[in-house]
Amino acid sequence: MVRHKIFGRRLTYLSWAKEAVVILLNQSSTSVRRGFGSSFQIPGVSVEKNARFQEAVAPLAWAYQETGDNRCLAAVKTGIDYWTSLQNKEDGSFPEYVPYERSFAATAFSLNAVLYALDIIFSISPNKEDGGGRWGEQIWAAGRWLADNDEVVLTNQEAAAALALLRLSKLDERFLLPSEHKLRRVLA
Repeated sequence: MVRHKIFGRRLTYLSWAKEAVVILLNQSSTSVRRGFGSSFQIPGVSVEKNARFQEAVAPLAWAYQETGDNRCLAAVKTGIDYWTSLQNKEDGSFPEYVPYERSFAATAFSLNAVLYALDIIFSISPNKEDGGGRWGEQIWAAGRWLADNDEVVLTNQEAAAALALLRLSKLDERFLLPSEHKLRRVLA
């Protein structure tokens, strides 16, 4: 009976995801100059420079895995391209509300979403040469910035950073200790 409930819940989530994917695909742009969320308007906030909207690459990668829809794959790649264009080149952080802001939340959550999306794409994509190499420098810079900085108030952001660094440690073990440090801070 539990399995039936879980299967039913999964179908519900898939139904919601299909609706959300259509919305995301309609909102995404083929231009690297505009990412997800560019159709939103928030007074006083530079939405087009908000790295948090680029977290949409994660559900789109999941949708690609579930459906094989190449539009999802293309949107993921465009979203990651746009995400990298938002990065503060001096230190690897990402903005959330205003251009050039160094947002711990935007860096942690968006890096985690990008790494999750790339993990999915590379596990199923026959053309692995197309992937992380083109974004590697930006990913490592974001990881280094997270490793060097702590969020001292908001535990969920520190937890997201720990997870992002753990994902990154699969590629470079130097990120494992900073991930463990952040996890210890969260659990303290």
